[in-house]
Amino acid sequence: MTRSFIQLGLLCLLRQGPQDLPHSTRWLLQLLGLLLCVQALAAATLGAPQNLPLRLLLSFAFLLGPAWLLLGMLDLRARYVQTVSAFAGAGLLFSLLAVPAALLLRGLSPESAEQGVTAGQALGVWLLLGMTVWKLVVDSHIWRHALGCPAPVAIGLTLALFLIELIVVRQLS
Repeated sequence: MTRSFIQLGLLCLLRQGPQDLPHSTRWLLQLLGLLLCVQALAAATLGAPQNLPLRLLLSFAFLLGPAWLLLGMLDLRARYVQTVSAFAGAGLLFSLLAVPAALLLRGLSPESAEQGVTAGQALGVWLLLGMTVWKLVVDSHIWRHALGCPAPVAIGLTLALFLIELIVVRQLS
């Protein structure tokens, strides 16, 4: 188990691909459970948004669905468990890192931002922006390995899925 988390860390540093992770449905389910717990606890800590169960369901649909669809279309479904493990594990690590940065943003709203932002809030914004960009880089890396496609295709796919998920989640607000 510890070795698998080290491999996830190396994946997030772009040193390994999803093919280097264990092909274990049990480990995938454990990662998904941990991810769900961390996201729910983070939402509770940071102030649960409206429709939290629906948001979590959509988050998991965007985690599981595109990989199932794309790998199936390319007849690469044997890579599904490792690919989704990579996405879930990276999501878990980034979620754990994002909570402290998000805590710095408490009390920040569009109205309060007009009056000025504290140094801690500015730091939180920059940290979350950096983590978002790095998460997109990691997701592109995972797609490139899972689909065997060139980097520009993986980057385009990652950005398209990210934007679609943002639009869908925004519609809930």
